[in-house]
Amino acid sequence: ADYIDLFTPCLDWIVQCIGYRANEEEFFGLVQRYKEGWNNSIILLHILAKFENAFISKHSKGVTRLIRESVVTTVSRSALYRELGRSIVDIAPPPQIRLSLLNEIWKVVAKIDDATEYVDVASVYVEYLLQHFGRKEIDILLGDVIKHLKKDLAFQELQDHVYAIVQHILRYITDFKHLFQIMNFLTLIDMLQSSHKLSACKMILQSFRRGADGASEGISDPVLINSLLDVSRMLHDSVDYLTFDDERRQVTDLICHVIDCIDYGHDLERQLNEYLECRAIFSNLDGLIYSLCTKVGNLAMKAHTLMHGKHNKKTSAFVKACLAYCHVTIPSLSDLWPRMYLFANLGQIALTNSCVIQAEAFFQAAISLIPSLPVTTTTTSSSSSSSAAIQSTSTLLAGYVATFCSTLLLMPGHPSKGPFYLMEELMASMEQWTPWSKDTVSVDKCKAFLSLFTIFATFAQRKFPYAIKGVSSNDALYGRDAPYLEKCLKVLNRFGRQIHKQLNELKVSPKRLDQQAAGTLGLQFLNILVDNVAMDKKSMKIISVVHEIVVDSSSKALDRKFYNNTMQHIQSRNAMLYDQLMNCKKTKA
Repeated sequence: ADYIDLFTPCLDWIVQCIGYRANEEEFFGLVQRYKEGWNNSIILLHILAKFENAFISKHSKGVTRLIRESVVTTVSRSALYRELGRSIVDIAPPPQIRLSLLNEIWKVVAKIDDATEYVDVASVYVEYLLQHFGRKEIDILLGDVIKHLKKDLAFQELQDHVYAIVQHILRYITDFKHLFQIMNFLTLIDMLQSSHKLSACKMILQSFRRGADGASEGISDPVLINSLLDVSRMLHDSVDYLTFDDERRQVTDLICHVIDCIDYGHDLERQLNEYLECRAIFSNLDGLIYSLCTKVGNLAMKAHTLMHGKHNKKTSAFVKACLAYCHVTIPSLSDLWPRMYLFANLGQIALTNSCVIQAEAFFQAAISLIPSLPVTTTTTSSSSSSSAAIQSTSTLLAGYVATFCSTLLLMPGHPSKGPFYLMEELMASMEQWTPWSKDTVSVDKCKAFLSLFTIFATFAQRKFPYAIKGVSSNDALYGRDAPYLEKCLKVLNRFGRQIHKQLNELKVSPKRLDQQAAGTLGLQFLNILVDNVAMDKKSMKIISVVHEIVVDSSSKALDRKFYNNTMQHIQSRNAMLYDQLMNCKKTKA
């Protein structure tokens, strides 16, 4: 018996030859020979491994007796039970013996002291329970597994085994309500460490996302929500400074999907409380903070929709609570651009809900960040798993200013600071940003100036083209009084000169793209002037000067179609001006 392990290769080959295409009668014959003369654990192991699982599973009760009565040499009984478990997992035993078989086996397995030996067997029988038993039996078995793994902190050395058990559970249980009713499941997940915990939590949330993709309704079950957030917390906490950016984006995407699915319907206060809890749990991932602020802003708009824009005392307080949540949370974002976008977005939401003071705070916070912007910005597309790209901040800022100005048009003026105090703060911040300092010339700076010129031309109108119900804008507050119009005209003259200077310098730039931009921006300026300025000798002279810049641009660089459409528009608005411009063009030619 001491040397029998040396015969393992020979035994394995001999039993494999006997078991190949053997029938049930031959299997019984070999078992009988084994009982009469061999009765050794290493021989029984080869028999269980090489014969058809159907024979072993069908007579599994008898096999357990053979295991119990075998003489243990170099192969432990736990290895025999593990091999039996593989057979009954592959081919199910008869229904009438499934529970009694498990009880008989587990009386022995539960007494195994060595954690490695125990978990080798348990990981197989977990799958057997998942196939044939309910939540209660699975929970009892997992409780026993956890008890053995906690002894002397054995789970720290058995991470692969614990992870394998989690994989089995997720493969068989797809209903997450039933999954999280297994009380010991999350305890098992909590035993995983570092990369194993990260992989397990990702696997759970990926499985949840696959199951929720076709669902039209959100989840409101508190047990399910708390369990999913618990898994999300584990995943969030497994991310550290060594985690790759792509991994961070994947984790952010998975947790955002869980938060997206939380829906308490019209119980908006409960929804906000859930987001408050999420903010406390997920503080280390900017993508999650950004998503939470967006969702809380959407809650405020949902309240606005439900009340048809007419808030009562309760809903007004709720909207202000949502805005306060965002105002406190947004500064925790590390990148400036997400902060600026959120401040602008939340300012619009505040203004829509007639919260002018809160809107002012958001807009001023956004404006204050402009001088601190970097020259280039790393951005990602809407897919969180996509790679990052580097973009010019100047280009992004020109687009941001255009959108931001259209919002500031609706902000009412301040009784002491004046009607354009926010616009003045914006202009000052733009000049403080180094790439757009006073004497610099760039295409993007010229675009931003065109946006400012357009918005001040709109400020001078008797009635603004759009409004927000419940908010008195400057057209209603100032009614085009003389000081208001004088200040507006002063700003228009200032930016008109600035734009003229920018266009002249871009026109003579050695860069072809700058020349093309000079023509395009000049055409845009022409359209703005024709649509917004009263036609007199002075204004026609200004338009002629701008038109001259456009004509002086390289013929190849100029967008001819845009030019022709612009001239047709001018002709429809003022035939005399059109003739003057065309004569000027012929003279230049």
